[in-house]
Amino acid sequence: MKRTILILLFVCLIGIMLTGCDNNKEGQKARENLKVGFLFVGPIGDGGWNYAHNKGLLEIEEIPYIQEILYRENASDTESSLIAIEELIKEGVNLIFATSYNHKEATLQMAKKYPDVIFESCSTFLKEANIGSYFGKIYQGWYLAGILAGMKTDSNKIGIIVAHANPECKRITNAFSLGIKSINPQAHVYVEWIHSWYNPVRENAIANKMIDMGCDIIAHNSDSNESQKVADNRNVYSIGYNTDMKTFAPRKNLVSVVWNWGDFYEAKVEEVYEGRWQASKIWAELDSGLFGLTELDSHFEDSQISILEEKIEEIKAKELVIFSGQIWDNEGQVRVKSGQSLTDEELLTIDWLVDNITVLNPIAKD
Repeated sequence: MKRTILILLFVCLIGIMLTGCDNNKEGQKARENLKVGFLFVGPIGDGGWNYAHNKGLLEIEEIPYIQEILYRENASDTESSLIAIEELIKEGVNLIFATSYNHKEATLQMAKKYPDVIFESCSTFLKEANIGSYFGKIYQGWYLAGILAGMKTDSNKIGIIVAHANPECKRITNAFSLGIKSINPQAHVYVEWIHSWYNPVRENAIANKMIDMGCDIIAHNSDSNESQKVADNRNVYSIGYNTDMKTFAPRKNLVSVVWNWGDFYEAKVEEVYEGRWQASKIWAELDSGLFGLTELDSHFEDSQISILEEKIEEIKAKELVIFSGQIWDNEGQVRVKSGQSLTDEELLTIDWLVDNITVLNPIAKD
């Protein structure tokens, strides 16, 4: 674990924050007896979101100045998160990574109760005296995955199982669909909400239904790997999320959009240990390395890989802005005019879907 931390300080160097690197008036003291805690929204063996964060945990285990790493699984709501955080702090933890939006309210409450404990809160965009937040513009990775899906579909029917009808999931789904549309305007995307991050039984049923209706690619914005298994068993292409899903779909997985949390966790732990930690809001871009795509294999021709590589470089250079006009929603309304782009604030509150999307269960309770 001796990767240079300079690379990891992308948070200020490449402009990936919603706000600047604001300094606290009173700096944080060095933590010689550093105990690190992790809060997981589900089981670390889910193969998806929690598995990816736990992989990051494992990558920092051998850092010599970390006295101990503790964690709690299945902190899925405010009540269970409050209990888990209290337990971690009573065991001496002084840095907590809360890895889900579901931990937001509990983090706010416990940060006030324990002002000497440092919190890093994933996907919440919080910033308080002892709370920083971190996330990535993962929709950029999903746009690229959409390009690949648009290249590979024969039926022009692509299904995506989506956890929630909230802005994060709609942002991802829209970017995926825009990527498809950019390479294949005839292709259509079919969405079904599961109203849960982790529901393998329901994901199995939906994946089978989508395949029955002619979808020849199945993607998922959820934490389980169930839809990958279904697609592989039924000889249908799949696109995975959070971690490399080829393990679960060795024959038919095209690509996975993956998180790489380890380097980020290492950087933050060192900041706390050395007394350099300061609260910030991080929304990392593609060039940060916090997320990306798995390596492509023989499913793609060299010419197709070249197209993808060009788009990657265009996004990194900010020559390709995904949510730029003209964009219509699936109810016939212009949402982004020609020559305009959505702001970060608009992306964080997005509540519509682009025009090549049909929702199979349109009543959204989120």
